[in-house]
Order: sequence, then C-alpha cells, then structure tokens
Amino acid sequence: MEQNKTKQHLSVDKNSGKLEWKDYVVNIEIDIDCQELLDAIGLDYEVSEDDETQNVIGLTLDQEEFDDVFETCQLSKANEIEFGTRLLNPELGEYCTKVTVLTPNNDTIIFK
Repeated sequence: MEQNKTKQHLSVDKNSGKLEWKDYVVNIEIDIDCQELLDAIGLDYEVSEDDETQNVIGLTLDQEEFDDVFETCQLSKANEIEFGTRLLNPELGEYCTKVTVLTPNNDTIIFK
C-alpha cells in the first residue's frame, strides 16, 4: 500500500539542511472477513496488493503516538494482534495478520 506523505510529515535536519520524514508510517493488514466492521466505524482501507484476502489500513503516527503504542509493550508480547488491538480496538486486533512500521530513519519493522 502506498502511504501518502505530505509536507506536514517533513522536517529539516538542523545539521545537513536536508528534508527528512518525521513521522512513523504504519500499515496494518487485516483479514477481509472484517470489512463490514471497518466500514461501520469508518476506517479507510485498501485491498492488499499482495493478498486478496487482506485489507490494509494505513496510519501515520508522530513520535509521541508511536511511543504510546510501541514502547510500552513488553517484547515477549509484541505481535501483530497486540499492536492491532492497541492501534484499532480489541475486536479488530484479533483479525490483524501483519503490522509494518516505516520509521523516520527509513527502517522497517514487521510483526506477523
């Protein structure tokens, strides 16, 4: 899924003067069987390009939001269902099959 990045997600590095991304882009893959639930609560999603049985929800988190969701989770409990629950809700979290995070440093973190 292509995430729309806009100027609000950019900052200027004080040392180099280069533009850089300042937010975390999170894509949540969720079973297509819960599509009616997504529609009912008004979440935007797209059908996965890689798997027709999955929808993808794209979110953008700032540093504080990222810390609230990801840094408070014990590593032994870190998985796609836990983060789906934290980012969406417990019912939708059960349908999550993959969570991908693109960091401002351009690292990718995947839970599946």
